[in-house]
Amino acid sequence: MFGLYLVVFINFIGLGALIPILPFAVTEFAGAPEYLLTFLLAEFAFASFVFSPFWGRLSDLFGGKIILIITLVLASISHLCFALTNDLTVMFISRAFAGAASGNIGVIQAAIASKTSSSERSKYMGYLGAFMGLGFIAGPIVGAFFSSLFEEVHKGPFIVASLFAIFSMIIVIFFTKIPKEKKQTASLKYFKTLKTVFSSVLIYFALCWAGISFAFAQVEAIFILTLRDILNFNSFKSGLFFSYVGFLIVLTQAFLVGYLTKIIGEIKVIYLGLFFLMLGQFLIAIFVYNYIDLKGLSFLLLLVLISTVFICVGFGLTSPSFTSATSKICKQRDIGISMGTFQGFGSLGQVLGLVIAGPLYTFGGSELSFIFGGSIILFIIIIGIPKVNYYYIKRVKEDN
Repeated sequence: MFGLYLVVFINFIGLGALIPILPFAVTEFAGAPEYLLTFLLAEFAFASFVFSPFWGRLSDLFGGKIILIITLVLASISHLCFALTNDLTVMFISRAFAGAASGNIGVIQAAIASKTSSSERSKYMGYLGAFMGLGFIAGPIVGAFFSSLFEEVHKGPFIVASLFAIFSMIIVIFFTKIPKEKKQTASLKYFKTLKTVFSSVLIYFALCWAGISFAFAQVEAIFILTLRDILNFNSFKSGLFFSYVGFLIVLTQAFLVGYLTKIIGEIKVIYLGLFFLMLGQFLIAIFVYNYIDLKGLSFLLLLVLISTVFICVGFGLTSPSFTSATSKICKQRDIGISMGTFQGFGSLGQVLGLVIAGPLYTFGGSELSFIFGGSIILFIIIIGIPKVNYYYIKRVKEDN
């Protein structure tokens, strides 16, 4: 199990190194307008949506190890292509392949789900999220450092991301054990199986996760622009800020998720996490809208940091709890494609959120984006989660 966590940690250092760099690569060196940044992010997420179920099904049939190796090689090549270009077209193509490779997270989740008991799954999914968060703590710092080594600010971080993907592949090959069991009941008919998955109760979980990802995409896309335009952050300061974000998520997923799940259960943890996520977005919208009336940028930064705590704790509670709850309603023979579909819907929600985030920011500023995201979360709390809770309880009773 530790081998999988280590792979995630190293790979997410590479991915985290790119987050504070992308806006500068697109707008300054490729000479593109700002709204294309959100499309570049959306393209990445859309490719992940398309390929997540595909990689998941292949892992059901041939085992997760070979799929992880293939996707990590693909990620390494795509990062290297981005590093070596200032051409916007090549940037878009390379990010599409990187997004396709990122669909492997469902494979890792399926492997963890198959190795853990139902009662312990939230805790281990929390650990998975914590290792992702650790990668995001180190990643932006690494990216900020290597961005200063070349005239093109994106070259160093993307080369590092490429090397880290290769390093992760080596760990998968030599130090990671994933059961190579071809499930005899698994169907080779991918689209038929995918149709069956879509017609199951999984669709309610996937749609809610898509909505949550849609709302969180407002934070992902607009936070960088908010830090730059209102707080005058450069790539280095943005890197430090996202390390702070990763640190908060790590603390939440490593120490709070398992503890709270044992006390109040997964669904209530999801409710609590969504409430914090909604509150954080609304607070930032209020603070940014009134920043002229606040006592200088330092005070505004303090308020943003406080609001970020709510967002990070909220997402840190919601993500592993929702993933664990979803894995429990999946049929074991289809765990790969089911978790791949679940993550794919998350990527689809991210795509739609990123596409909308750009116009919202253009016409209404960052406060409109955060209000919109918070409102989506409120809708999911009221309408979506009660339905998820109903099917979750029903499935748990059937298993018992």
